[in-house]
Amino acid sequence: MLGVDAEPVTNTSEILRWSSIAVTGTIAGYTEGSYTARTNGVVVKPVIASIENVTVQYGDLPKESNGVLYVALVAPAGVEAVRKSVPAGTPVALYGWQINAPEMEGGKSGIVEGIPEGQPLYGSAHPAGLVFQLGTPDEPILVWPELSSVAPGLTLDDVLPGHDLKIIEDEAAYLRSFG
Repeated sequence: MLGVDAEPVTNTSEILRWSSIAVTGTIAGYTEGSYTARTNGVVVKPVIASIENVTVQYGDLPKESNGVLYVALVAPAGVEAVRKSVPAGTPVALYGWQINAPEMEGGKSGIVEGIPEGQPLYGSAHPAGLVFQLGTPDEPILVWPELSSVAPGLTLDDVLPGHDLKIIEDEAAYLRSFG
């Protein structure tokens, strides 16, 4: 399970402590990024999700944003596995922070592929900060990929700022949620 070292949270407002933005939207697609780690020069290939139909719940999109939010995902299985598990059109919520903010060392994060030139790139601010709504309209299920956890019967409305989190750490239910 990812994120086990993170401070536990019970309400979405707690995640805002680490977030510069909170949004809802839908997955538009995925690309493979390329990042060279500063400390050891290793090339990492993160999966970059693009979120469209963005509704800002907290914070503001930077002025340079084209309205699509780009998010680096923790996805060791790679871009094709993510596309199969969480297809385009999937509703998503993100409590995030900008990875390639101008105040970072050299003004760049190291991502050289995966997002349009000049666009901001975000990461999840906390393992509970990225959630997908899978299932069907009659039987929705929220899935936290960085926690390997779920919340059956809930929708993204249940994870807007100020809501208590009802996360269930059930790896079998988590694996079943990807159908």
